Amino acid sequence: MSSNIAKNTIYLTAASVAQKIFSFIYFTLLARFIGVENTGLYITALSFSSLFSVLTDLGLNPVLIREGAKDNQNIAKVLGNILTVKLFLVVAAYGVLNLVVYLMGYGADLKELILISGLIMVLDSFSLSFYGALRSLQNLCFESVGVA
Repeated sequence: MSSNIAKNTIYLTAASVAQKIFSFIYFTLLARFIGVENTGLYITALSFSSLFSVLTDLGLNPVLIREGAKDNQNIAKVLGNILTVKLFLVVAAYGVLNLVVYLMGYGADLKELILISGLIMVLDSFSLSFYGALRSLQNLCFESVGVA
């Protein structure tokens, strides 16, 4: 048990450090190639869609991790139920995102970026559920690779 905890801690720490390095390089190159104004649009789109990402989970991932850790045999059923609920949540969140974007009167480029970023938010919500299932099984190797 303790070796598993240590191994998972090392995986996540290494992945977090690698992710920070990759992000620094990515955003440095991004700003250099697309310019300051377009980088601002990109960051605005990411920030805007992140505001709505809360609606795609509503605390379901901790429930998945807790219930899966209690009974590993039950994880598939719990994951299926949570994915079903999330399907409705992401449709609602993306719909609200679309509505707010069009009501805000942003330019066409920013609207497009926000809507694309919103689609990525939807996919990320589902991937976090699968990572949660793996966490409940105390297997953080795949999540570490995905984070980095």
